[in-house]
Amino acid sequence: MPGFSFFSGRKRNNAGQTPTVQEFYESRARRISVFRWILILLATLFIVYGFLIHGSELTMDNFRYMLKFLSFTETDHSMTGELVRFDYAEDNRGSIYKGDIVVLNGSGISVYSQDAEKVFSFAFRMDNPRLVTTEDSIFAYDLGGKEVRIFNSYSQIARITLDYPIYGFSAVSNAGFAIITSEKNYRTAIYVYDQYARQTYRRLLSETYADYVALREDGKAFALLGHYSQGGYLVSFLQTYSVSREDPVVSVSFTGEMPLKVAWLDGGKLMAMTGSALRVYDPDASEPSVSLSLDGMALEGCTVSHGKILLSASVSGLSGGSVLQVLNERLEELLKMQFEGAIDQKTLIGDTVYVMTVGEIREISMTEPKEKVYPVSQDAVCILENASGQPVVFEKKLAALLSSYSAEPSSG
Repeated sequence: MPGFSFFSGRKRNNAGQTPTVQEFYESRARRISVFRWILILLATLFIVYGFLIHGSELTMDNFRYMLKFLSFTETDHSMTGELVRFDYAEDNRGSIYKGDIVVLNGSGISVYSQDAEKVFSFAFRMDNPRLVTTEDSIFAYDLGGKEVRIFNSYSQIARITLDYPIYGFSAVSNAGFAIITSEKNYRTAIYVYDQYARQTYRRLLSETYADYVALREDGKAFALLGHYSQGGYLVSFLQTYSVSREDPVVSVSFTGEMPLKVAWLDGGKLMAMTGSALRVYDPDASEPSVSLSLDGMALEGCTVSHGKILLSASVSGLSGGSVLQVLNERLEELLKMQFEGAIDQKTLIGDTVYVMTVGEIREISMTEPKEKVYPVSQDAVCILENASGQPVVFEKKLAALLSSYSAEPSSG
């Protein structure tokens, strides 16, 4: 009795009879067709299993995002220094979102994959576009305008249009965002939204102006730094709010000081910067745990990066230039350096500080006495950090790894 074969034809050749060429290829075609349908069935069952059993982790958005990285063609993507090139625009702003390069300007937004392919583009008009990215969203808002648009790598997922201009914005990963605007008969209005762009809190201020807002990492509290006038004097104020209550948790004021920046640091600490002092507060404390006087300093800017404070100021005198200080949350000085020109941008990646001045970027190690200088185009806008912790130079027409530029040792 001949052995059973699932793939055998209904008509069997007589013993010893050689099949014809047509019969041979028809047999192979039937086998391939059966294998193909079995694979399709298994893939379908796997997808259904994933959505049913792991629905909380494997969402449709995550699945669609994964599909854009799938390729069924063999393509050699060798890593080069230049990651992506795009159309030049004077107001181009850039960021990195899940490894993709995001480019925003007044005409719209574009997203480029790690293979330098444009995966998404959306046209709109903004007069003063600003770009913020978190782990889960891309935010484009019009500073002084009335619109906030929220994207991922392949689509616009929300659009918010306000009645009054946007004066401030803050967003955190997987927790939402906050907007400073105003309402009729009020000087300031603060709206807090969750990660699904649903408004969860509103605070109206009738006598003060909020200049800066910082949403806490968990999205359950925020801090305001603003100002008002009293007896002909400028008064700055710092207030913290919980989204579960109306009145501020903490409220302090500083007479004669200009508000400049507010940010959350590691361990729930809060930093408030005015033209006169840099203060750090413990959670729910009304007195600073530590402060640093800034009187007499010609401040250029302050950046909070990886829990460290990067403070820059102009140097007076004939030589001019700028000085950079890197401070921890206790305002202890970790690094201090002087530069010939003005500091355009500064950031911390790991234990390395990157400082951009006109025509160059300096790479300064905080653990070793070494420094490198990279000549860059005057079109360089900012320094970004990719998913591998490498510095990326974003210019007005391209984004490239800093390592692709020719470095020169510096005597510092």
